[in-house]
Amino acid sequence: MSNKIMTKHIDNRISRLNILFMARRFPPAVGGMEQFAFDLATALDDRHTLIKITWGGANKWLPLVLPVLFARGLWVLMTQSIDVIHMQDGVLAPIGWIYAKLTGKPYVVVTHGLDVTYSNTFYQAINVACIRQAGAVVAISTATMNEVLKRGVSAEKATVIPIGIHDTYGVSTVDRAFLQRMIDVDIHGRLVVLTTGRLVKRKGVAWFIEHALPEIVRQYPSVLYIVAGEGGQRQYIESSIRRMKLEGHVLMLGLVSQELRSALYQASDVFVMPNIQVPGDMEGFGIVALEAALAGLPIVASNLEGISDAIKDGENGQLVASEDSEGFIKEVGYLLASKEMRISRGSRARDYTLVHYGWEHITQAYTELYDQLLKK
Repeated sequence: MSNKIMTKHIDNRISRLNILFMARRFPPAVGGMEQFAFDLATALDDRHTLIKITWGGANKWLPLVLPVLFARGLWVLMTQSIDVIHMQDGVLAPIGWIYAKLTGKPYVVVTHGLDVTYSNTFYQAINVACIRQAGAVVAISTATMNEVLKRGVSAEKATVIPIGIHDTYGVSTVDRAFLQRMIDVDIHGRLVVLTTGRLVKRKGVAWFIEHALPEIVRQYPSVLYIVAGEGGQRQYIESSIRRMKLEGHVLMLGLVSQELRSALYQASDVFVMPNIQVPGDMEGFGIVALEAALAGLPIVASNLEGISDAIKDGENGQLVASEDSEGFIKEVGYLLASKEMRISRGSRARDYTLVHYGWEHITQAYTELYDQLLKK
């Protein structure tokens, strides 16, 4: 099994498979992993027969939920004909290993980043060992693949298949007036820079506010930096805003609805993803960048970890070295200075993303992976 990124052709000769699909992060819970699991399951279900065992509640209940998921999956394996066992992240790898030992069926583990790098000694000894024993290991980015290989997974078992995306945030007629009514803030005549995602240190929001935004505001006084998301760093970010005296230039929205998220993508001027490196907490892929690209929004992002798989420099965004304040100031400023450039780069980003991250190709890559595994 080669560690290529993904296939480009469609092979309809592969038969329909019966797949046990287990995910412990799934809607109605909200997040990138949850959305990815839902979208992948939906796409695979169009081509195969999926029996889904999922959890869409809070992670705090997971220790109680995992035995239930295990029992449900075991019942499926005992009562139905299953070809492949699919574990949607590394936390579930031990369950896949037990199923394989009991039934002889091959299991696949999808890895995201933190589910490989989590530094707990017990986790590394048990979960990572079970990832190594999988019949196939999917990494959602090259950065994740490198972490998988560092931990002893055979290159013959490992492959990179990126996250796919639906055209949910396509270009529309949403205007500033609509967005202004939704957020109840006057943005008439302002240049809007946007970041969406969980407020954790590696997302780099505080870093951007402290090291890049002051100079951007000096050059473009009408700039408003909107941050949509919630997380443990919110209070620190808010203190950074006060310390840098940027209260009039940063708007923290917290968690937002799908409707508001779409409006933000479609009515903003520039999307920034200023991630920084945090040991033990890596960016697996960067799905929000693809969402922004599909809305025709020009992107400036850190050339770091999984982001460099989601964003191809000069194609669907511009990559800047992580924590390069001058680079972010330059690239964001270049876009803020020219509406024509924003439209041109945004249009190119959308076209590139639609071609390279559509679910048809992603589903085919998984299908061929399963087929290769069953032929072994």
